[in-house]
Amino acid sequence: MPYTTINRNRFFYQKSKKTKNAQKTIIFIHGSGGDSFVWEYQLNGLSDFITVIVPDLPGHGKSEGLCFCLAKDYAEWINNFSESLKLSTFYLAGHSLGGAVAQEFATLYPEKTEGLILVGTGLRFDISKEYLELLQTDFKAAINISCERAYAEKVSEETYKKGYKRLLENGKNTLYKDMLACESFDGADLFLSKISCLILCGQEDKITKPALSRQLLKKIDKSTLHIVPKAGHMVMIEAPEGTNRAIESFVISKRV
Repeated sequence: MPYTTINRNRFFYQKSKKTKNAQKTIIFIHGSGGDSFVWEYQLNGLSDFITVIVPDLPGHGKSEGLCFCLAKDYAEWINNFSESLKLSTFYLAGHSLGGAVAQEFATLYPEKTEGLILVGTGLRFDISKEYLELLQTDFKAAINISCERAYAEKVSEETYKKGYKRLLENGKNTLYKDMLACESFDGADLFLSKISCLILCGQEDKITKPALSRQLLKKIDKSTLHIVPKAGHMVMIEAPEGTNRAIESFVISKRV
């Protein structure tokens, strides 16, 4: 599996194998406390005209480096990452915190952003002080709460356990810093009016409720909203087919 080196640190990423006919590239950004494996159904499930690239953010998964406390810092890292792979323009898809990172990136580097795919995210996040304290004092209890809120009621036990394991393995410090990045993020003043955007949200999302996606729809002029029924915050895992077809439709509509 591939790595790239940036400032002497090695960063892990996954890349789709079906790239022979690829015309477009999407970089997928995972959310808080996660890693590239949350996009496993997109990595192998999108059409072969799309190259899928999914990094582990710094300090996550198999990547070296330190986690950041600001979404903007992750956005600047995404720019360094894309340059290390010699990508000049691409689509950017982000889930939850990853969606905040994508919004920051598109504001900083609009010339590199062909389009945005914002999944289960918003202009702001509601992170309680009580939850931040619980992360520090009882990490397992905190990730139990996160997993209970992350999925729709009918999610399989296997899916739930896999999500729990990811948060546990990535560790307390990683999730805590990511939560600080969410807490400090404010997308209200970001300039995204010239960027085409697909907004995806699970109908049963308890973490970033559909109302937050509707706020994004109002803010971003060239945006469309797709709400996926019977899915929660982890919509790309819970409803991969619906998620993938929506992404394909969006990217195909932008092809010249």
